[in-house]
Amino acid sequence: PASWPPCFAQVAPYALPMASRATSLVRSALQQWQAGRRLRCKPASPVGLTPAPQPRTDVQRAASTYVSKHHVISKEEVHEYLSSIPDIQLRDSGDQVVVKDCSVLPSGFCGKPSGTEKADNQWKVYFKGEGGVWFCHRCGSTGSYYDLKRMSGGADVRKGLFTPQAATDSGAKRNRVELKMPDQRLVARYPLTLTKNPSGDKEVTEIRSYLVNERGLTPNTLLKYGVGCAPYRFPEGETYVNAMCVTFPWILSTEQLQQQDRDLGTTSAELQQPGEYVTRRVKARAYKRKSWQRLDPTGGGWGLFGLHTVPSDATEIVLTEGEYDAMAVYQATGLPAVSLPSGASNLPLDVLPLLERFDTIYLWMDNDGPGQAACDKFARKLGLNRCYVVKPDSRDTTRIKDANDALRAGVDMRALIAAAEKPEHQDIATFKHLREQVLHEIRHPDEYNGTPIHTLPELTKVIKGFRKGEMALVTGPTGVGKTTLLSQMSIDVARQGVNTLWGSFEVKNTRLVKKMLQQYHGNALIKPGTADVIDGIHAVADQFQQLPLYFMTFHGGSEVDQVIDAMDFAVYAYDVEHVIIDNLQFMLSRLGRRSGGDFNSRFDQQDLAIEKFRRFATDKNVHITLVVHPRKEDEGVRLGLSSVFGSAKATQEADCVLIIQSDGELKYLDVKKNRYDGQLGIVPVHFSSFTGSYYEPNAEESANLKKRILSKPEYPRFSGR
Repeated sequence: PASWPPCFAQVAPYALPMASRATSLVRSALQQWQAGRRLRCKPASPVGLTPAPQPRTDVQRAASTYVSKHHVISKEEVHEYLSSIPDIQLRDSGDQVVVKDCSVLPSGFCGKPSGTEKADNQWKVYFKGEGGVWFCHRCGSTGSYYDLKRMSGGADVRKGLFTPQAATDSGAKRNRVELKMPDQRLVARYPLTLTKNPSGDKEVTEIRSYLVNERGLTPNTLLKYGVGCAPYRFPEGETYVNAMCVTFPWILSTEQLQQQDRDLGTTSAELQQPGEYVTRRVKARAYKRKSWQRLDPTGGGWGLFGLHTVPSDATEIVLTEGEYDAMAVYQATGLPAVSLPSGASNLPLDVLPLLERFDTIYLWMDNDGPGQAACDKFARKLGLNRCYVVKPDSRDTTRIKDANDALRAGVDMRALIAAAEKPEHQDIATFKHLREQVLHEIRHPDEYNGTPIHTLPELTKVIKGFRKGEMALVTGPTGVGKTTLLSQMSIDVARQGVNTLWGSFEVKNTRLVKKMLQQYHGNALIKPGTADVIDGIHAVADQFQQLPLYFMTFHGGSEVDQVIDAMDFAVYAYDVEHVIIDNLQFMLSRLGRRSGGDFNSRFDQQDLAIEKFRRFATDKNVHITLVVHPRKEDEGVRLGLSSVFGSAKATQEADCVLIIQSDGELKYLDVKKNRYDGQLGIVPVHFSSFTGSYYEPNAEESANLKKRILSKPEYPRFSGR
């Protein structure tokens, strides 16, 4: 029937009887041939029919960092960045910046870097001012502003170290990667399981009742969006368990799939019997354990839940934070609505091509701090000129957090969308734009304290967590455990969905992640009394791999600007919100050798680097945790603000200064500066070699340890506010 959703159309040829086997074979062959013209696959051709040749692509991509045509990068910014490249010559041509000699550009930028001394081969590389997209008229290479910055840096940013290479590589390497696709026949049965429940599973009945009665979604809405049920395996501890899940398919037309692959320079896996619509991937969420989520298959591409429901001639769309919100918007208003694949934490670049055709995008995120911050971040990535932010009345925040709440409360959702406003300018704001956020912060101050460190609750009470737009400085004696503490903290914030980027310049990434894996597991990874790893190491690694942790591939001395470029790329591509630099002295060691060890020069270089990190934290609204070694002090001497190596600029620019103190007997965290609310204090900690992590003693022991620490005469008195 025409009313069936595309996902049902995928399973229909297998569920409906055919007139004869011959008819079935002919129909199947024709379908394969027709779909093969649209997909990048090579099915067998029916007798007498020759598939049309695959279109050739004359334009090459040096990398696969997609940038929307609506994303604005000023011509001045492009010109300033290009001017920093040694020996480069530029000229303006309208709204474009032209490079004379492409051989001075980073390696891999141009396919024909030789022969540039000839006049005919000069002034061939054009950078578009608005957006930064570049094109070489000699070799046909093209790419984005972020591709250039990544190539200039000579380092990549990778998600974890356990992610398969196919899912992490970008650029030319990525072009050789085949994105996996789910079994189309299998995933097409999931909606049937929910609607018909052929096996009479009680849990499926509970799920259907939950979706209809508690979420307020009609069976027709669930059917249209292809929501289903299926069991999936999830790692827990050192083993795997099965759980019944609600499934949310990312369905695309074959034309959309082909266009997405073309835009991103990727190739999707061959389908056995492709139809008019295909499921790019399935997002599965456990019904009884909402935190259990997985994407099927691993190593697949990205899509948008509900995109197949959007009419081909639609020019406006509502983009929500969650799947239930998208269905609620459509059910209440009839407007096209899709949801983000990863909630408010991330807008993957791979879905940008799917949103490129829309003139207007309404962003309806959750009405809380993280949701509203995501609106500003995503609007800039999608293009400020076409985005509008939906904000429910601040007086209703206690009962209306998202679109699904609005549906159940009977709110006029069309009126809310009609009242949506453009995001405020990055550098200009009025009270009208700030009003809702200010009132929300007054009513819900805890939501704005920052991301807590759950494994160190007493420390969280003092510093109130990590806040975006701030910079924290961490110092302590050599070998005291600064990297250990920060790796523990980064796991804490990553568990809460905060995309975190590591720049480990002293410790190699492999050693760092080995330490983090033990901390994440909270247990030894080696069997007691042996050299063998635990049996459940793969289950632990699978769980760790789900954390939004990214690692720069720099090590040792590195250029500050290259590190900033890598951070900028990570913020744009992965929506990174927390950056850790460990540590500043190792990162600047190359510059220190160039200066011949001159202390004044080294201080100046450090001050300049700190200034750049401080500006980056503010401009990009991310939190930066910066490790700076102290000056040479006698062993056991308590460190203060003046102990930080370099000039006073480091502690002046920092919003929070945390010192790990140790006298050989006691170890504690000493908060020396807290710009957020001024509260200072000490937090005694112990270290467990079994878990590889710090932990706080119980309240009674902590109070006694504080008395011992404060009773020593050399400890300066202070009054915490």
